[in-house]
Amino acid sequence: MRLPAWLSQHLAALRALLVLTVLTVAVTSINLGKFNIWLALGVAVVTMALIVHQLVDYLHVLSLGLLFAGLWASALPSDSKGISSREHNIAA
Repeated sequence: MRLPAWLSQHLAALRALLVLTVLTVAVTSINLGKFNIWLALGVAVVTMALIVHQLVDYLHVLSLGLLFAGLWASALPSDSKGISSREHNIAA
């Protein structure tokens, strides 16, 4: 029995999302220092692009995802420590 084209496309997307979920969990166990955030962000962009592509069937979704990822990454603090110790000890 042959599946309809739309159903086989959705099943392929489901398989890809399951693989990306496993990859997301695996990324947390890899210690790459400050590059962990970039690897996790890359997996998230691909996952988002796949989901949005399934929803709207838009050809340039990955570039849009990279644009938003770049905007998000540019808003990250430049230091790797996050909140400074002075801001953390407000009561002191």
